[in-house]
Amino acid sequence: MKKNGQIFLVLLALLCMVNGVEAQTKQSEAIKKRVRQLEADYNAGRAEAFADAFSDKLRDSESKKALITQVNQTHQFYNVTYVIDLEKIDADKKMGYEKGSFTLTLKPKGAGQEIVQTYNFLDIWELESDGKWRITNAIKHLVEEPATEVKSGAISAKLKPFVGKYELSGTISEISASSNETLLLQVPGQPVLELEHDSGDKYVVKKFPSIFIQFNRGDNQKITEFELHQSTGMSVVKRVN
Repeated sequence: MKKNGQIFLVLLALLCMVNGVEAQTKQSEAIKKRVRQLEADYNAGRAEAFADAFSDKLRDSESKKALITQVNQTHQFYNVTYVIDLEKIDADKKMGYEKGSFTLTLKPKGAGQEIVQTYNFLDIWELESDGKWRITNAIKHLVEEPATEVKSGAISAKLKPFVGKYELSGTISEISASSNETLLLQVPGQPVLELEHDSGDKYVVKKFPSIFIQFNRGDNQKITEFELHQSTGMSVVKRVN
């Protein structure tokens, strides 16, 4: 009788292990499906659906609006191919992670050179109260530098006041300068854009003259922010360093 009881406990433990593995596999598959939907939404330009994959814990409403605008603008000027290469997914009942790499290929709809950027990434997912998996934390690292070479050591006195980091809704953009005395705008996940001087502290985006940046100065005449003007409206981007 004692032996039969021990066999029963062993079988019960094995059954629990199997059920646990099955549940883990089910949740991992759910995250994988969500990743593929995110990939499809970005490629199709479904900006709102793409932004919905990010939890409010990671991006507040203003940050999501900025992300939606960013996706829409990218599709306005480029033919987009976004490919996610999944290396590993693991999950339990309510949390999981995925890691791998993704490649973003941007082909200008007008004249211009194709841009290809590849990132390694790690995303943390959580099953939220509405039954949807969403990204609550994300880390990415650019593994292929932009084609435009930036040499910060060669910044002229004329351009130096503009160089720095700027923030809008939690997204940090950077104004830098190339070796040929050109200001460059780098927004995370976007190609480097060359800025061409227009007048005063106004610069236009070289490839898209309808988009321009107006830098603003404070009482001490130092640059404190820039206004990004485009067809969809104007955004004020504050300097953070």
